[in-house]
Amino acid sequence: MCDNCKHCEMPHIQHGRRKKLWEIRSDMHCSILGTCLEHAELMKIAHQSGQISDPNVTEYQVHSHFVHLAEEPNRPARLMHKKLDQKYHTAIRTFASARTESELKKLWFESLEKGDVPGPYWALMSHPCLTHSLLIQAFGEVHMLSHLNGANNHAKAKSLKTVKKALAKTKRQLILQSEKRQSTINQHAKQIKELKQKLMVAEQNSLSNEELSERLRQFESGDQYQTLKHDAEQLTIELDRAVRARDDYANRLDLMNQELSALKKDFATVVKKVKHLELESTLEQRSEIQSRDNLEVSILSEYDSLDLTGKNIAYVGGRPTTIRNFRDLVENLNGTLIHHDGGIHDNMKSLTGVLNRADIVLCPIECVSHGACNKAKSYCKRTAKPFVPLRSTGISSLISGLKQSCQFRLQTGS
Repeated sequence: MCDNCKHCEMPHIQHGRRKKLWEIRSDMHCSILGTCLEHAELMKIAHQSGQISDPNVTEYQVHSHFVHLAEEPNRPARLMHKKLDQKYHTAIRTFASARTESELKKLWFESLEKGDVPGPYWALMSHPCLTHSLLIQAFGEVHMLSHLNGANNHAKAKSLKTVKKALAKTKRQLILQSEKRQSTINQHAKQIKELKQKLMVAEQNSLSNEELSERLRQFESGDQYQTLKHDAEQLTIELDRAVRARDDYANRLDLMNQELSALKKDFATVVKKVKHLELESTLEQRSEIQSRDNLEVSILSEYDSLDLTGKNIAYVGGRPTTIRNFRDLVENLNGTLIHHDGGIHDNMKSLTGVLNRADIVLCPIECVSHGACNKAKSYCKRTAKPFVPLRSTGISSLISGLKQSCQFRLQTGS
């Protein structure tokens, strides 16, 4: 273990040399591959290394398979490392200038503010100066961004649905107006045809020019002619308006079709990201269930002598799916668990009340907002209550944190 990383689980890396993919902590591989490599890139590596022959393989199976392969310096892992370095060479050059944790952290935060995550994330995770605390912090931030992306994806899908409804409504209105205009034109065309037929009948009756002229003058001075003339002028005006309206609707329809095409592309991208997130969530849930089943007997037997003596344990953050099991565990150890999700659903104002009631405060740093974590830490420092940051959201971290907090209370006599 290196002096700067004595609290982490990474092997020693020579100063100045970037880490290879298989030298990075294995529990980071899922986050790195899911954030920095696309499914098409993994499939290309799969064909190059002869890993996957089933044409019906799912994206989740491909992702899970390569996460497992990334643990050893095999051909697929080397191809993945090479692809990451080629794809993000600009970010790697930028981060290469960092020589201390503070310089590395500054570059990482600047990338987050710009919304540039995949390249800087790989450059950070493979950097020789990366510390355990910065690694956990960056991992948590990328994890939280996945939730924000999920919310953003939902908004885009909703916007696409609204545009489709507006487009359908506009089409219906355009059809109705076109039908109405066409009906008016047909009626006046019929009147013109009737007038022509009357003229033809008059000619066939061999009327003299003088008689025709006289009848024409009478016709032009009559109310029917003036009415028809006025109607024709109005129809010309309405026809011009209809043509302009048709052109306007056509332009609007083109713009809507362009926007619809863009939204369809965004929606396809969103669906792909959602599938990645669902697969990642499924993998995490399965990992938690397996970890809970494997550790339940050993953990409870190892700490069966732990007695919380009726203490109130505040658990800030974490995953909702594990809280019920944590509450049962704390009650079995003669304690009471008070949970606050860190502001995801619970109001941040209610966090103070939870901290006031607590004797011990636990906070899983990989699954909690920065604001809630800092508030809990400051409160415990001010009130001299034990504050224990947990490495993960697992049961083993919870038990370890409870044991550490009880030892702290024994040492301080509180």
